[in-house]
Amino acid sequence: MKITNGNLNFKMMKSYFTFILIFFAILFIQNHTSANEPEEIVLTWQDDTKTSMTITWRTEEPNAKTYGMNKIEKAEEQAAGQIEFTEIREELLENGWQDAGYDSPEEAFAHLAAGVMNYTERDADFAYRILMNNWSTYTDEVGLEEELLPDRIDWNEIVNTGAENILYYTEKSDDEADIGDYHTVEPETYTFAETAAWLHRVKLTDLEPGMTYEVILERDGQQADSFNFRTAPADKREITFIAGADTQSETPERKEMTELAATFDPEFVMIAGDIVMNGMAESEWDQWFKEWHELMITDEGRRVPVVPALGNHDVRGWIMGDFETDAAFYANRFNLPDPRRFYALEYGPGLALITLDTGHTSAFNEELNWFEDTGYYEGENHRVRDSHTGEQRDWLEQTLAEYQDSPWIMGHYHVNAFATSPHYWEKPRYGRPLMHEHWIPLFEEYEVDLIHEGHGHRMKRTHPIRDMEIDEDGVVYIGEGGWGTHMGEPEDMWFVDDKGSDHHFWKLTLEEGWETLKGVPVKWIDGEAVKGQEFTIEQR
Repeated sequence: MKITNGNLNFKMMKSYFTFILIFFAILFIQNHTSANEPEEIVLTWQDDTKTSMTITWRTEEPNAKTYGMNKIEKAEEQAAGQIEFTEIREELLENGWQDAGYDSPEEAFAHLAAGVMNYTERDADFAYRILMNNWSTYTDEVGLEEELLPDRIDWNEIVNTGAENILYYTEKSDDEADIGDYHTVEPETYTFAETAAWLHRVKLTDLEPGMTYEVILERDGQQADSFNFRTAPADKREITFIAGADTQSETPERKEMTELAATFDPEFVMIAGDIVMNGMAESEWDQWFKEWHELMITDEGRRVPVVPALGNHDVRGWIMGDFETDAAFYANRFNLPDPRRFYALEYGPGLALITLDTGHTSAFNEELNWFEDTGYYEGENHRVRDSHTGEQRDWLEQTLAEYQDSPWIMGHYHVNAFATSPHYWEKPRYGRPLMHEHWIPLFEEYEVDLIHEGHGHRMKRTHPIRDMEIDEDGVVYIGEGGWGTHMGEPEDMWFVDDKGSDHHFWKLTLEEGWETLKGVPVKWIDGEAVKGQEFTIEQR
C-alpha cells in the first residue's frame, strides 16, 4: 500500500498503536478461572415473582463454539495461516471490501479476525471479541467500513455448547431428597460479543408462592454445592427488602456491606445503578458477580434476587448509549422483564416495583433534544443513538395506571432528581429538568409511595414532596448511593429531612397486613453496622 498523504500516514500510525494498546490492555485484564464449578450465580425475575425465578450462572466452556468463531477459523484454515493482519487492514482501508475482492462484508470481517488470530497468537473467540468490543474505534478513528460489522445475533449463536450443564430443583424440606426426585432442566447457554464468558440461563415457572426451593447445578456429571431460593408470598406477611446504590468501587466497604445486607434475610435487593465503575470492563463485572455469589447468600444457603437499574458508570459513554452494545454486560448478565432498559415487577400480592433508566440508554420523554435540555454536548464519549424514541415516559404513565390500585408503588433509578448538592441541583446535568417535567408529576398523580435514587454518593431522605413543596400527601425520596463508592457531605436543601455521609443502604419492611412501610438507613461506620433514623409511611 502506497501512502502519499501525510495525514493519512499519521492516521495509519495512530491506528496501529491503537490496536497494539487495545491488545495488551485486554491481555492484561483477562483473569478468568479455569475451574469447572459453576460460578457468579445470580437470581432475577422476568415474570410473576410468586411462581417464577430466573437463575443465571457462568462456567468455563473451552469446547464451546459460536457461528462467528467457526467462520473465523474456517477463513484462517483456508488461508493456511498466511493472513497478515496489517496487510488485510490496510487493503480494506484503501479499497473497501468489494474492491479488495471479498464476496461479502462478513467474509472480509472473518479474514480480518483471522489476521488478528495470527497477529496475537490467540484463538478465534479472542479475535472476534476484540474486534466487536472496539468496533467504534476501528470505524471512527481507524476508518474501517461500518458495514463490515457482522450481525451480532447470528455470530453469537452457539453451535457447540461444550460441556453438559443441568439444573436440578425441588421444594425444600427437612428431609434430604434423592437427586432422582428433583426436577431436571437443561439451561440455555449463551454468550455475547463483548465477553469471554459462557453463560447459562434457566427460567423456572409454575412454582408455588412463598416456597423455598433447593437447587443443584451440575456440569459434566460434577455437582456443585446446593443453594436455596424463595418465591414471593401470595399473602401479605411481613417482608423485608434492601435498597442501595453505587456499589461501583471495589472497596472493603462494598464487600462488608454486601455481607451485612444478607444477614437481614431480605426477600430481594434493589440496586439503583452504578453497579461497577467501568461499564465495559469485564474484569469489574466478574468481580462484582463473584462477590455477589459469595456474599449475598443467607446463613441458610438462600440466594437473594437482585432488582437492578442502570447507572451512568454501567454504560459506555455514561449517557444515551445503545443498550445492547454500550451496556452489554448489564443487558446480558441480568435477565430482566421487557423492555429491559426499564421494567416493572409486582412482588407478591401488590408491591409494584418500577425501574427506570435515567437517560443512559433511553430518552426521558418523547423529545430528542436531550443535550439541549441538559447543557450537555454531543462529542467525545457522549453520543446520541437513534434508538432513543422517548417511549419511556409513555411506558411509565401506562405502567403507573396499570398498578394504580396496588397497595404499594415504589420506583427506583440512578440519577437523583432531588440532588443534595447545590452544584447538581442547580445545573441541568443528567436530565434533571426532564425528570422534573415528565416523571415527577406522574409520581405525584399516581401517588407513588417511595422513590429510591442513587448517584449522589450521599445519604438522604426527603420530606414528602408534592408540587415542589413539602406536603404530607407527597412522595418520599431516599438515597442516594453509598454501598461501596466514596462519599460526600449532603447540603441542607429545603427538601431534606434526614442526611448523612456514611456508607449505607436502606432496610425496608412491609409489616404484617401491608398497612405500614417502615424504613431505616443501615450505616457502616468504622466496621460496625449502625441504624439511623427510622421513618414510616402508611398505606394511602
